[in-house]
Amino acid sequence: MDIQRLIRWRPGRFGRMGLMVVAVLLVVVIGWVHFFSGRAVEFHVFYLLPVVVASWYGGRKIGLFMALLSAADWLWTEFLMLPSESPLGTPLLNETLRLVILAVAALAVTQLRHALDREIELARRDPLTRLFNRRAFEELCDVEIKGAIRYGHSLAAVVLDVDNFKTVNDTLGHQAGDELLQEVARVLNARMRSSDIAGRMGGDEFALLLSRSDEEGTEHFTAHLRDALLDAMKQHGWPVTFSIGVAVFRRPPPDVGEMLNLADVLMYQAKEAGKNAIRLTRQPNGAGLPER
Repeated sequence: MDIQRLIRWRPGRFGRMGLMVVAVLLVVVIGWVHFFSGRAVEFHVFYLLPVVVASWYGGRKIGLFMALLSAADWLWTEFLMLPSESPLGTPLLNETLRLVILAVAALAVTQLRHALDREIELARRDPLTRLFNRRAFEELCDVEIKGAIRYGHSLAAVVLDVDNFKTVNDTLGHQAGDELLQEVARVLNARMRSSDIAGRMGGDEFALLLSRSDEEGTEHFTAHLRDALLDAMKQHGWPVTFSIGVAVFRRPPPDVGEMLNLADVLMYQAKEAGKNAIRLTRQPNGAGLPER
């Protein structure tokens, strides 16, 4: 088992419900063992375990609920073990302090998880455009490819390059070049569907993966995307165009690099033919590269 994946795992709705059920059962079992073992064994760590796990995987609300449940279970167990003539004030005070400790632990674990998720997300994003970086993009593409092969979905890979980007840097400065790349990313995000993936592959080259997109739909999408990009560039006075390579797969190749390489070759063909154009091909079985 990959320990890093286990640590980073984030359950969905039903996963959180299952987590709640398991955590509640664990608290009940701990209370039962606590009662039969008496006060000879210290149970702080045992009650803390479901709170930490629930907070890490379920979030703040579930963590605080488990803290309250654990404290209530502990109080009930202590009450059952308490001699009939003993006052209740001391157990109530002890459980209040324990509840505070468990709640603080739940909040601390939740904050730690948020910090980890934020650092992981930052490591997967291009710092300038906030799109996925090459590594994260290819990892996500690999997941989509496996799903497409398994369920028979079509995929389309799009690679686009900014024509004459160096001219903008040389004449208007690198600040303008950075703003241009950020504007490209904004247009891509505005035009994509939620199921699509966009990444900055380096420099002025970007890539898209379009899920369940056939040849006609992909051709329509890329034509409108190019128009939107050109309009955005014109509004800012940036003298650039876009060369775009598009590969549509009825059955994508299992290798991410092969799929992107085909779209990349088509992009260079568009650039060498005069720039500001779209080159599209359809690959029924994900095999074969066009001549460059």
